[in-house]
Amino acid sequence: ENSEQLAGTETATCGKLLTDSRLDVEEAAAMFRYYADVAEQEPAEEDVPHNTPGFRSTLLHVPVGVVAAITPWNYPLLMAA
Repeated sequence: ENSEQLAGTETATCGKLLTDSRLDVEEAAAMFRYYADVAEQEPAEEDVPHNTPGFRSTLLHVPVGVVAAITPWNYPLLMAA
């Protein structure tokens, strides 16, 4: 819905081509959709296959709260996703 405006902003702030910014916006939207789906998946705990006999790996989905990041100047929208 706002992809053209986001692409324009990315172009203005990063100095990249508008065609590149449009691709970045599409990719960022896909990343947001992917992680939104992952966040809704159950269970909160799952076993992960391990290559070493006798070892067990468990993946826990635990919210960590607010996260901050320093992002590269040329892909800010993609890094936010």
